Amino acid sequence: MKRILIVAPSMISAGGVEKLVDNLSRLFSGSYEVCIASFDPPGSMPYFQNDVPFHPLGDGKRLPLFFRFVTYIASARRLSQLKRALRADLTISVLWRADLINVLSRVQDATISLAVINILDNETNRLLVKLRGVVGYIYRRFDKILVIAPEIMSEYRQLYKVEAKKIDLFKTFLTRPNALAYYRDEKPRFVACARMVREKNIEGLLHAFAHYGARHTGHQLVVIGDGPLLEDMKSLALRLKLTYSTQPDSDAQVLFVGAIAKPEVFMVNARGFLLTSRHEGVPTVVILAASLGLPILAADCYGGGVRLLFNLSPDEPLASLSADDGVAAGRLLPIPEPGQPDTLDAWAQAMEQAHSDPVRRQQWVDGALELGSSRSPEAVRQHWISTIDSVLAS
Repeated sequence: MKRILIVAPSMISAGGVEKLVDNLSRLFSGSYEVCIASFDPPGSMPYFQNDVPFHPLGDGKRLPLFFRFVTYIASARRLSQLKRALRADLTISVLWRADLINVLSRVQDATISLAVINILDNETNRLLVKLRGVVGYIYRRFDKILVIAPEIMSEYRQLYKVEAKKIDLFKTFLTRPNALAYYRDEKPRFVACARMVREKNIEGLLHAFAHYGARHTGHQLVVIGDGPLLEDMKSLALRLKLTYSTQPDSDAQVLFVGAIAKPEVFMVNARGFLLTSRHEGVPTVVILAASLGLPILAADCYGGGVRLLFNLSPDEPLASLSADDGVAAGRLLPIPEPGQPDTLDAWAQAMEQAHSDPVRRQQWVDGALELGSSRSPEAVRQHWISTIDSVLAS
């Protein structure tokens, strides 16, 4: 049986990358021997636990940017030793740091990079644009680059000169959870799930909900996740005259419930799932929400993955999509921006539909369930196995 090693920068927190790695390890374990490695401190435990062996290799001392390559070389040495010990046939990495170390540690293994977020116009990845010559050299050494959305594929080909034959799309997926609802009452709630970082635009989320909540004072927004901007977002809620609490049973308008292993318990029976990100690949959490039958109200964010899920052309202008067009599972909306009232109006109107229009809501529920079914492990298994086997055979 072939041996696959999946490498991520970290596996000890709840996030989309961590969940993707966890899902892949479960999907592959029936056909291959699978292990996971990260650069978390030795002895760490992964946030999402399963039966796949986990190897936290440590990250070494954090050095200034100019000297950080020394840290990467040390990490590559440890990863190379692990590859030899496991006799890995294929190493799959996700995110730049893991990609770089994967290439530097290559022994006899084939290599795949998973590209999950866009690079252009993304502040987090600005160095990957500035240093495109070096970054492109690294990515051209992979046997295959699998990207989560067509827009990201174009970026890798244009920025890094990756050959068309080396790059392809991959499908994210999720098992529909058997979730019991945390909330059993009839209070109208919307739910969001994201880390408190700039890319996820929790600021825009709170402004949009405040705009909607001005007419619906009894409604709640449940925000699942934590991160460096959490305290700033609590302060913003107060400035927007929204009451907030960190206790899930509170009557406050906004509930910051933190990161939890099973966010689905807070999603069940919600009026809708809100995704206000500025940048996304194909968000696993949207598939989760869809599998639970939640109408999806999503920003038309950079990266193009939401359009892919909604089966919309990347070239279709958002302004040409009316409330009755295109999206069976919900609405595609402009990124909510505090200084652009029209974007907040659009979000308030969409939330009003999800709450008050039973016919439209049922259409969205049915469309969401269909979307979730199309991204189940059973639906995408052969796609992944064929891709992996073709790389191993080359």
